[in-house]
Amino acid sequence: MPRLVADLQNGCAKPVYKADGFPRLTETPPPRLDLLDIKAYLAMPIQSTRGCPFQCEFCDVLFLNGLKPRHKSLEQILAELDNILSFGWGGMVFFVDDNFIGNKNLAKKFLHGIIAWQQKHGQPFTFITQASINLADDAELLGLMATAQFKSVFIGIETPAAASLAECSKKQNMGRDLLRSVETIHSFGISVMGGFIIGFDADPPEIFNLQRQFIENAGIAVAMIGLLSAPPHTPLWKRLEKEGRILGLPSGNNTMDENALNFIPKLDKDFLVKGYKDLLREIYTPTASFGRIKKCLKNYKTPDFVTKRPVKMYDVKAMFLLLWTLGISTKGRLAFWSLFFHILFKRLAELPEMLHLAAMVHHCQIVTADFLRSDVTCSK
Repeated sequence: MPRLVADLQNGCAKPVYKADGFPRLTETPPPRLDLLDIKAYLAMPIQSTRGCPFQCEFCDVLFLNGLKPRHKSLEQILAELDNILSFGWGGMVFFVDDNFIGNKNLAKKFLHGIIAWQQKHGQPFTFITQASINLADDAELLGLMATAQFKSVFIGIETPAAASLAECSKKQNMGRDLLRSVETIHSFGISVMGGFIIGFDADPPEIFNLQRQFIENAGIAVAMIGLLSAPPHTPLWKRLEKEGRILGLPSGNNTMDENALNFIPKLDKDFLVKGYKDLLREIYTPTASFGRIKKCLKNYKTPDFVTKRPVKMYDVKAMFLLLWTLGISTKGRLAFWSLFFHILFKRLAELPEMLHLAAMVHHCQIVTADFLRSDVTCSK
């Protein structure tokens, strides 16, 4: 950036600038939150690391951010939390790391600091982040995340088809019981938001039913399902290019985009697109959506050592807004009230988590309905 600025000032800017390596995150300035209307956001972003130690065939994080995670200092992270709090934010904070647990020892160090910060300030925030499925293998790490008030984690599950996992080199997902891993994370009071992909060469024709069954059985309320895309510079792009199957650059959006397949798939494209739309239509009916929330919360067994976050005015306002939106003003309200009263009378302690998941599911329903050009909330 300094070279670019200097050349712009001197009127001799070059068409392309390329850094010699990845930048040190310890030199990253804090974000200018004063430029935002923070009331327009569901979550405030923060980043502690960049990079991921895994090399999935379709992922360009390795090219963009590196194989070895780089990180900020704990002091930087806490200063950014101070900054977010100073603007009156009292809701969700999203650690937008490529993989929050890419370096587990570092993640534990950060979590100890975040726990102390939360306790000092009366636990003003809840957190969500992105991680790999091997999170389920570390009870200490899960306990620290639960104590720090991490409520959801996005995990790239991709597919329950073993051959497809092997094809895309998703080694961290192979050779394990994926359902059990999700259940383990849920048992710490942390919901799994799942990423799923359709369009692998090894996908069988029944892949849509396999995906639907897994999502339902795992109780994954928020399932981000996409068609496979091949980004440039990835091993997938290089393989498909060698096979003469690349059709062009990807759109940059592999969800809610039937043109995401920028290559010639093994299964017929029209078959994949139709099955993809049908799958989205099925999983985001109110009955299916709220049923998965119920199943997710059934597995919740928040450890005794985790202190419940005190109810904030922000939470009360959010609850009444949700009750109005999902319980009165939208179709599918019967499925919502069925879930609400079940939680109210049988699992009252999980009511905040139920409302959090219901809000996110409602967003997914809106986006899906727009994509399908039909009101998914009309079904059932």
